[in-house]
Amino acid sequence: MSATIDPWLDKVYGARDADEVETHYDRWAVEYERDLMAAGYRYPPVAAALVARHLATDAVILDGGCGTGLVGEALAAVGYRDVIGLDLSEGMLDVARAKQCYRRLIHGALGETIEGVKPESLDACVSFGVLTPGHAPPEAFLGMLAAVKPGGLLIFSVSRLAWEEGGFQALADDLEAAGRWAPIEASEPIYAMPYSETEGHLTARLYVYRKAG
Repeated sequence: MSATIDPWLDKVYGARDADEVETHYDRWAVEYERDLMAAGYRYPPVAAALVARHLATDAVILDGGCGTGLVGEALAAVGYRDVIGLDLSEGMLDVARAKQCYRRLIHGALGETIEGVKPESLDACVSFGVLTPGHAPPEAFLGMLAAVKPGGLLIFSVSRLAWEEGGFQALADDLEAAGRWAPIEASEPIYAMPYSETEGHLTARLYVYRKAG
């Protein structure tokens, strides 16, 4: 029997465009965290540990694809207070807003540009569980790079399948070859949602890159 999360994952990953993705997430927002926790969702604590290893607590951070604020809560718990949340779904942002763990929330998406964020204004851009076909494409790296200061960090997760076959590794390698950024660290593989029948077999890594400059 499928976990409760699996029909929702089928909807959001099978959406035809960004508007349909947003509609599904708006409808899912109230029960989203319950379903993620039932699937064994592991990104927030690992993400907070990785961010804490590389960034001082006064860093200005964008949480790209923040959803209901699970990563924001984890960052707040370890002392980060200057975090901006970005998400495509107003329903998700409403849940995140109630937690008061973000300095500001922006309705928007990761892409080649990020509306509402000044170029080179951030110490870091983080994104977990978002960089994948059908959500944020590999070109989101370009928007993230533009938003962080020279020497700033990009910390994000990508599943093994998306990294190898979805164009993420290819663009990451191209950006490294062009001198745009440099890899700092990659985590060991983790199962992000081990109790999901549709996603439970997928492993992902969390990556840290530093923008040139």
